[in-house]
This record gives sequence, structure tokens and C-alpha cells, in this order.
Amino acid sequence: MSETTEIAEGGAAAVHRAPQKIDPNFLSVTAFDSHKAARLSLRGLLTFDTVRENPDLWSKVQGVPTKRLTKGDKLDMVSADGLLIAEGFVVTRAVGGALYLSKPLRIITLEADSLYANERYEVVPVGTAYGVKDKRHGRLAGDITYASPAAAEAAVHKLAPRSAA
Repeated sequence: MSETTEIAEGGAAAVHRAPQKIDPNFLSVTAFDSHKAARLSLRGLLTFDTVRENPDLWSKVQGVPTKRLTKGDKLDMVSADGLLIAEGFVVTRAVGGALYLSKPLRIITLEADSLYANERYEVVPVGTAYGVKDKRHGRLAGDITYASPAAAEAAVHKLAPRSAA
């Protein structure tokens, strides 16, 4: 991560850290006939604004042929906690892997308590997917993630079947 130091009035130095390039592993891409739909899980210093204002952050992603985005592709950016989703589009793709994005067309706020939980397990967002967290141990039950909260909830019911009466 690169750093720049600015001297503000009064001689105080402020260190600004430039965000790291976007890791292709945090981007899932689905190809359709006319466009691609991508979902980016924001990590570390990445926010909706830093991704939009720094088109060069996409150079690693654009180097992976199966994840390369072009003009008109849809992009959903999911916050680190999984509770905010910003929807937008790729406006322009420049030489060197830079992507210019539209302003978010829609921002969706999810409720943290809307995900399923019981006495032992709870469904939690894991990047662009959902996992089943074991409350006793504080970690995911297995290394499996699910595409939707409903699929993760079904997995909870398989892990903890109700006892016969």
C-alpha cells in the first residue's frame, strides 16, 4: 500500500494511504448474452467512493480474462459487513485496466437481524455469499458458502434437525 504525506497548516503531517488494488478473488462475475453482472465484496480501505473515484484500482481484475469488465456491465458493490449494496454500471474501460463507474443507481440497506438464527447457528454474510456460523465456536460451520440466505438457512436445518417428539 502506498502512502503520501501532506504537510497541513501549522506543520502537522497527515498520512494518507492509497487503497490497494482490487483483488480478483473478491469479485464474482456472471456472464449473460449481452453483458456481465459482477458482485464485488469491499474489504479493508475500499469503500463505494474509493472504488468509483480511483479507476486504476481495477488493473488486477482487468488482468484476469474471466473477470474482465467492459462498458455496460452491471456492478454490485457489497460493504464489508454485507449490509449495504450499491448498484451501478461500468461507463468506460480505459487502457491499462482502469474502469470508470457510474454513480450508484440504487443503494440497498439490509437489516442485520433479517438473517436466520437459532440457538446454535446463525446465517452470516461472507463476502458475496452467506455462511453458517456456529455460535459456540464463533466460526463458520465448514468451509461452505451459499449463494442466498435461503440456501444457508436450509443448511442450518440440515445441521441441527429437530429432535423427534
